[in-house]
Amino acid sequence: MAGISASSLTLSRGRSGIVIPDAPPSHWMKAENFPPSFQERIQCMAGFISEGMTVMDLGCGPMRLKTHLPARCIYYGVDYIQRDEHTLLCDFNKGEFPSLHVDCIFCSGILEYIHDVEWFITEVCSHGRRCVLSYNTSDQFPSQTMRESLHWVNQFSVSEVIRFFALHTFDLVHHSLTEEKEDIFVFQEGRKA
Repeated sequence: MAGISASSLTLSRGRSGIVIPDAPPSHWMKAENFPPSFQERIQCMAGFISEGMTVMDLGCGPMRLKTHLPARCIYYGVDYIQRDEHTLLCDFNKGEFPSLHVDCIFCSGILEYIHDVEWFITEVCSHGRRCVLSYNTSDQFPSQTMRESLHWVNQFSVSEVIRFFALHTFDLVHHSLTEEKEDIFVFQEGRKA
């Protein structure tokens, strides 16, 4: 891990005014599901990561991204539970975020579970220069009942996601849909005024 240990990193803490129920890890573990289609999505998304980049994989799960990274990339897996001895532990819903600054932040299948999305995207834009993101938008999945049954805690449209990043001068450089109708976004830091 390029000389950085998980225990030596500090966390930045959010200042969210949102009251968030404290869900135990067992709650999220029951919601975890890693079907083969996730592997295909991750492989597709990894195509937006360039050789030699430092990459922070938020909500890394079983760290499938590692096998699809280009040469000479440095990988940091971040999750709410220890996935291996190098996992950086953070609970985003408690306002925790690694103090690392990287070239690319990878968010596959995590944004749906974040309570304070505006805070989370602010942190992403403060710690990376590019964000590769998948999200099940309300444009494709409008049913609140279905979203709740999948433990998704928010509901945003494509235009709302783009606006969140634009507030931090991150430009949309790619948008597409997977076969499963998941939106794939790539945002790149733009010029600051």
